[in-house]
Amino acid sequence: MTSSQPTQHSQQRSIYNISCLTLLAVGLSSCQPFDHKRQAEEIHIPHPSVHLQDKQNKLTQTEPLSPLSQPHLANTNNERKTSTAHKSKPSAQARTTLKFIDTKKNGIDLRFVRFDDRDHKLVVADQPAGPGTRWFTARQCAESQRGLAAINGGFFTPEGKPLGKIVSQGRSAGYINPSSLGTGFYYTSATETQLIRRQKWSNSLGAVEALQTGPFLIENGKKTSGLNTSNQRVRSFIIWNGQHHWAIGYSSICSLNDLAAALNSDRLVGFPIKYALNLDGGRSSDMWVSADVPHGKKEFRAFWNKDVRNFLVLKER
Repeated sequence: MTSSQPTQHSQQRSIYNISCLTLLAVGLSSCQPFDHKRQAEEIHIPHPSVHLQDKQNKLTQTEPLSPLSQPHLANTNNERKTSTAHKSKPSAQARTTLKFIDTKKNGIDLRFVRFDDRDHKLVVADQPAGPGTRWFTARQCAESQRGLAAINGGFFTPEGKPLGKIVSQGRSAGYINPSSLGTGFYYTSATETQLIRRQKWSNSLGAVEALQTGPFLIENGKKTSGLNTSNQRVRSFIIWNGQHHWAIGYSSICSLNDLAAALNSDRLVGFPIKYALNLDGGRSSDMWVSADVPHGKKEFRAFWNKDVRNFLVLKER
């Protein structure tokens, strides 16, 4: 019996040494002296892979791996960001160029001055004292404003009062016209330029320039129904693609319905016409284009024309 005790003690010491070596191998900093009084089944020597897995779990929880250390994840994240940005912010529309266009559709002569509202703007040139008190023609008005082109504006009463609401350089005049001659507004603010329905007009738009007129000839890309088919006269109008492309226009003698049908095309001015708004026509129609506009140096005005209350003048921004 006495000879077996050293042997048992040696075995326990060997187990202790193996335990320490194993624990040191997996990175534990210290080893407590073996207690030979503890039962052998109480001693638990974990496999090194268990400790390695624990350390990896802790690293994963406390120090997330950087995408830079995982190129395949970084590329995936970049692709997701690019895809999201593309969906939330569409690319800007390409610019159109300033140009005078002379064309014909359905037997109607059509003249346009095309422009991009990021480079040019239309301002309302009003004559508060009445028609002809400042300018007799679109050319006189444009030249006095250093404009590139000009066209007659909205309707007015026999007394020379505006037949609708206007805003010129932030100054308001006239009143809201509820008739078909006032179905729409051209307006520009510090942030946008649009053609809108009368019902959407509000002082909160912050319009710096505005002109009420009508009717709409094209709206949301479709020809307006119920337009007059009998009254034949020279026409003035303004068109817009719903984004940044615009044109002012002058036509030969036609009805509103025929003009709308002619304008319902994607090929006239190089962009789809989503909106077209009628201006005062007949003896009021008057458009002048300076030589600074490519293919310009044109004037369209009948000798029997009458003086008008206001003009739309095209200027550089």
